[in-house]
Amino acid sequence: MLSSDWQCHEDQTVDLAVLPWGMIKNNFTCASLNYDGVVKKRSFFQTNGGSWPPGVGEPLVFIGMMSQVAGISRNYPIVRRGHLALVTAEKITREYGPSEYYIADLQTYPGHSGGPVWVAFGETLFLLCVMVAGYEQPLIEAGKKCKVDKYNLGVSLVTLVEKLTDIIFSDALVEHRQRETSRPVKPIPTA
Repeated sequence: MLSSDWQCHEDQTVDLAVLPWGMIKNNFTCASLNYDGVVKKRSFFQTNGGSWPPGVGEPLVFIGMMSQVAGISRNYPIVRRGHLALVTAEKITREYGPSEYYIADLQTYPGHSGGPVWVAFGETLFLLCVMVAGYEQPLIEAGKKCKVDKYNLGVSLVTLVEKLTDIIFSDALVEHRQRETSRPVKPIPTA
């Protein structure tokens, strides 16, 4: 169960949560990008000759943390390439209930959840969705469960970027950002 600092989607079947920066108790610095520079709206793709959602087979790039090779003073991301494997209007059932997902031809491992999945449009990458989990198949041997009860099929479920924007622009997070921007900024230590 997540602490109350995490913000979840109003639809409880959406497997996605956001922790506002001010709630993170670490000593680090971060940079940000303009939201419109990272996430483009459907109208952008349609105006520039693309379609939304992107079609099956479109190239994807995924960046996730590789917990198996985490460093002592930093974490190391892993970059993978794949394709959009399935776009369907039907909801796919997971542990929280039926929800909207795309299926990506991207192998994922523990620690990758929450990583960005980008679609290539021309020579530019745009945020398409967020990695949720590998799509697993129950493993059944002669009608009974095995010791290893599931295996990864090599494809992954990803949550649509629109679900992320619902949370980011929710009343609670807009209010949080307004409070944070009104506080004085501490200088970043340089040494």
